[in-house]
Amino acid sequence: RMLAARGGDFLMLAAVAEVLAICWFWKEIRLSVAVLRSTSAFLFDAPCVSLLYPALCTCAHVIGLATWALAVLGAVELLQAKDGLGRTLREQYALHSALGLLLCYFWGNGLVTALSSFATARLTAEWYFAEQRSKRSIAEPQRALRVVALGLRKHGGSL
Repeated sequence: RMLAARGGDFLMLAAVAEVLAICWFWKEIRLSVAVLRSTSAFLFDAPCVSLLYPALCTCAHVIGLATWALAVLGAVELLQAKDGLGRTLREQYALHSALGLLLCYFWGNGLVTALSSFATARLTAEWYFAEQRSKRSIAEPQRALRVVALGLRKHGGSL
């Protein structure tokens, strides 16, 4: 019974902490809501872009997964070799190479996700600050692909 009372006290303390956190970060919450409203207005105005991104991201993830699977198959084949480089790798670097390949897979997924977020944010910002008559020209698939290429070329290291 005493334990149940402590659990209730903990829940009350968690609720008070949550309310205090909402009050503390109220400006940030309002800014986030405003950004989400602008982004959703852009995606509503640009249905071709909102349909294009999931397909492109899916293709990129599938290509990354296929490349990773081929690298794993090649590493397994190399590690099964009886002598030479395969034996050296198996004896000294088997765990390191497996972890390295797993890291490459997750890094590739992170890059695709970050590139998608970058392109959406860039196009939304351009759309938001554009004049009303030129908003449709920003929301074209060709412009979206140029922004993705720009992200890879100029911001690839920071994504």
